[in-house]
Amino acid sequence: MSPIRPGRVAYWLLGWLLTVVATYVWTGFARSRGLVAPVVPGLPTLIVGVVLCGVGLTMARRFGRQWAGLLVGGLGILSVGVGVANVVR
Repeated sequence: MSPIRPGRVAYWLLGWLLTVVATYVWTGFARSRGLVAPVVPGLPTLIVGVVLCGVGLTMARRFGRQWAGLLVGGLGILSVGVGVANVVR
């Protein structure tokens, strides 16, 4: 049996999903403790987050701006997590 070696895309997807889940869990935990958590309209935040992820990916892959793409994509990932937390709420 040979070991499984995931590619770069698998690591990127795993990181993306873990960031969204961590943001969702943190928002729920903060609200349960009475802390102020960001309250934003869920669906528009999800849409903006997906667009930012797409722009960041395009910047990194097509134009070769890896750090700028990472910054924009990271903000998109956080927006998706906050949007999910507020849609479910």
